[in-house]
Amino acid sequence: MTLAKSVIEAIPIYPMMAAKMQKSCLEEIDKIERAFIWGDTDHVRKVHAVRWEVVTRPEDVGGLGLRKLLTVMNQACLLKLAWGLYNGKNDLWCKVLKGKYDCGHQLDNNVVVKPRNS
Repeated sequence: MTLAKSVIEAIPIYPMMAAKMQKSCLEEIDKIERAFIWGDTDHVRKVHAVRWEVVTRPEDVGGLGLRKLLTVMNQACLLKLAWGLYNGKNDLWCKVLKGKYDCGHQLDNNVVVKPRNS
């Protein structure tokens, strides 16, 4: 569990902080993590005694504390970025993004996405 948490789950966090990752990419990461935890290989599939939903529950409710990369982590990272952009009015990175996307000094729900925006 420690190896899965510290390596397989930690590597994709950095790209998740800046962009929404493709669903297929996140599914492949989850597939690799599940195969590692269960001990599966390309040729041998072992018996899975517990559902993956139980394994990904927090430890205090009977799970093993593994993260659900597909549904939770990418959204959390992007929301953290959005919250920082909304509250960081004097930070340089906020000024750059607001200037690039022509948001002005006010960031609200009325921002229009333009075709040239990345």
